[in-house]
Amino acid sequence: MTVSRQKEPGGVAFLALPVVLAFSIFAMGALQVGYLSDDFALIRAAERSGWFGAIEKTHFSPAISFLFKCASLSWISATQWHLLAFGFHCLNVGLFIRLVSRLLEPTRFLVVVVGCLFALCAPGIEALAWACALGYVLILTIILCGLLVMSSPRPRLSRDRWTLCLLQLLACLVWDWAVLFAPIITVAGCFGWGPGDRRLPILRRLLLLLGPTCAMLLSYMIFRGAMGYRLGEPVGLRPDKIIHLLLSAPLRCIFPNSSIEFYRSSLGNLLSMAVWGVMIVPCLHDRNARMLLVVFGLCQVPYIYFGTPESRYFYISSPFLFAVLARRPAKRSWCFLWKGMVVVAFALAVYCAVERAALWRAAYLQAQSIRNEVIEWIESRRARLCVIVNLPDAYGPANMLWKPYVWRNGFFVEGVKIRRINTTDADFIWRDSAIPILSRKEILETQTRGLILEVRADSEQGSQKFHVQEFNGIALPERRGAQSAGPPGAD
Repeated sequence: MTVSRQKEPGGVAFLALPVVLAFSIFAMGALQVGYLSDDFALIRAAERSGWFGAIEKTHFSPAISFLFKCASLSWISATQWHLLAFGFHCLNVGLFIRLVSRLLEPTRFLVVVVGCLFALCAPGIEALAWACALGYVLILTIILCGLLVMSSPRPRLSRDRWTLCLLQLLACLVWDWAVLFAPIITVAGCFGWGPGDRRLPILRRLLLLLGPTCAMLLSYMIFRGAMGYRLGEPVGLRPDKIIHLLLSAPLRCIFPNSSIEFYRSSLGNLLSMAVWGVMIVPCLHDRNARMLLVVFGLCQVPYIYFGTPESRYFYISSPFLFAVLARRPAKRSWCFLWKGMVVVAFALAVYCAVERAALWRAAYLQAQSIRNEVIEWIESRRARLCVIVNLPDAYGPANMLWKPYVWRNGFFVEGVKIRRINTTDADFIWRDSAIPILSRKEILETQTRGLILEVRADSEQGSQKFHVQEFNGIALPERRGAQSAGPPGAD
């Protein structure tokens, strides 16, 4: 068994600094963000469903359905929802620090710094700031608990095999990404973790330990399909695209605030290879570090399947990359340089987390401003049909990776039928969405009834500030460097 059994350097003191730092960033952004975009669509759907019933056919999640039902009855406010997410995030930070302390024999300095890296959670802040992404936070809690069971210094097969099975069941009731739990635990078992007779062949030992867990996952997949839930269609990416996504994944974790073009550029590819090289160094002499890096790679499979690396997906994968940084190099002469690189990564995390927190807050304020302006127009014209042209999908600098959502879905006004249309000359909408795209002339010719409004970006501030006006058919002014927006994680 390769898991370290020495005294773990964790404790309350090691958890205090990361949590305090995380809350200061959280209070700047996510805590001030109300329900946004898809949240409204899910709350509306929950009004017509049961307590644990399906509110959409893409995700099977009785736990999240229950919370949205409570939100539809005004039993849970957006602030309380975010505090719940942050509470589980703090729990995840504690579990993460304990796991790193147990596996990698880090110094106290490295434990605190990598704990702060995950606490700031710059690449995965969407999971904390967006209410409907809470499932990713809960799934990581279960995955970390499973890894702690596998790395227990006092393993017992009869107890641990059923504990893991129950954790898999709990994950299945929480979120679709429960499908990651069994594969991650299996990878840990392949690296020698978990109880069992080491004299047995590895496949037999894994079957004895993980048989109930895998059976639970298989039953979940069968049940999910029988109930009509769909996983989603694979994008079918080209091999070069898959290689690019895997290559750039660590760089996106360390520095997630650049443009999509940067990650595609020669410099971005060079930096991506450099980050991979740095991460491989501690893996050369530590089996546990290798396992954590393999788990990080395994967590990239879902977003490669869907073709879009969203920010909330990286909430689950990023801690396993950060954990590798806690492993000291074998040579003492490298330790000072290694600590220096970890400090640089921490400084980047602080910068990115502060910027992303401010972006999410600004996105929420812009979403509410747009909604209020639309309602004022509707009330002044007493309209019962309102056509909204170019309602923004996301907010932030043009072509920035993982921009916060604005009104991807969920724009409703009581008693008024809302119809959405996009035009070809707007750079803050997602052209591949299901919303029809028409020319301005076609809009004037086909939309002859109701109030027609248009959302425009202020010419001086671009997609940083929007206003609503009556549609007049005049084309948008061209802005230097503007490009058609994709989904916030489009690549």
